[in-house]
Amino acid sequence: MNWTDSHSDVEWEQSVVRLNGHPLQSGLWGNARSMVDGIAQAKRICRSGDKIIAVARIETRKIPLGGKVAWIPRGPAVAFEEDADDVENSLRKDLKACGYRVVVTQSWREHSGAAEDWSGPKTIWIDLSVGEETLWKNLNQQWRYGVGRAKREGVTVSQSLNEREIRSFFDLCSKISATKGFKIPGSLALINELLKTSSNDSPMQCRFFVASHQGKLGAGAIVMRCGDRLHYLWGGVERDLSKYRTGEAVQWAVIKWGLQNGCTQYDLEGIDPRSNPGTYKFKKKMGGRVVAIVKPEVAAASLFGHAIVPLIRQITKD
Repeated sequence: MNWTDSHSDVEWEQSVVRLNGHPLQSGLWGNARSMVDGIAQAKRICRSGDKIIAVARIETRKIPLGGKVAWIPRGPAVAFEEDADDVENSLRKDLKACGYRVVVTQSWREHSGAAEDWSGPKTIWIDLSVGEETLWKNLNQQWRYGVGRAKREGVTVSQSLNEREIRSFFDLCSKISATKGFKIPGSLALINELLKTSSNDSPMQCRFFVASHQGKLGAGAIVMRCGDRLHYLWGGVERDLSKYRTGEAVQWAVIKWGLQNGCTQYDLEGIDPRSNPGTYKFKKKMGGRVVAIVKPEVAAASLFGHAIVPLIRQITKD
C-alpha cells in the first residue's frame, strides 16, 4: 500500500464519495475547519496500483511536550471492509514516518455485532432507496400526524442562507446544549463557512433547513450530502413552537430533498438512548435501522506515543 498526498481537490472529494466516506473526511468540511478554527490538516490517499483504495483526512492536534497526534474524524474511508484493519495498520506506519506520535481513527463503519448489545457508538440509517411512499408508511403514526399538523398550522420549511436565521438557529442550539449538557459540534462561523463554500456542482454539499411558524424559527437542521448519502450533522427545535411539530416538518423536508437528489441513505448521525432519550425516541420513530458503529481506535505510532495513549483514550471517550 502506497500513501501519498498527491491529488487534486476534485479527486479527493470524488474519492471520499466513491469510498462511502463520511462528510467529516471531505475537503469541504476540512477546509472550513482550517479556515475558521485554524486546524492544520493533511489528506492522504492510499493507492494499490492505479486504484485508490483508501483516503484519510488527518487533523493535527498537538499535546504539550507530547508531539503531534493524528486525529482522523469519521475516517479513514476504505474501499473494502475486509481490508480495513490492514489499511489502518499501513496508515499508522505512514503517519509515524510523518512525525506523528499517536493515531486516532474514528471510522464510521458498521460493526458486525448486534446493535442492541453494543457498548460503542450507534446511529440510525434510513433506507431512502425504498421511495417516498414506503418511507411515509414506515414513519411512526404520531410522526406522520406531526408532519400533517405542521402543514395545517402553516409551518413552512425552506433552505436558507439568511444570516439572521442562521444566527437564530445557532443560538437555539446553544440554549439546548446548555440545558442538555452536550457539546455543539461546530460554531456559528463554521456553519457560515460551510454554507458559503458549498457548491451545487460538487458531490459534497452542505445545506441549512429551517422550519418557521408565523415568521419565527421553530426548528433547523444542518445536513451534508456525500454523493448518494445524506448525513444529519446537528439541529434543534424551539420548545415554545414544538406543538406545531416543526421538528417533524424540517426532517421530512430533508428526506424529500434527499430523494430529489438521488440519495439512497439518510444517516441520523448518532443516538444515545441513555443520555439523550428524547432525541433517540424522536429519531427512532422515523423508521430507520439502528446500527452499531466500530469503536474509535487509539494507537501509538512511536515509542513515546505509548506513554500518552491513555490520555488520548480518555479524551476520545469524553
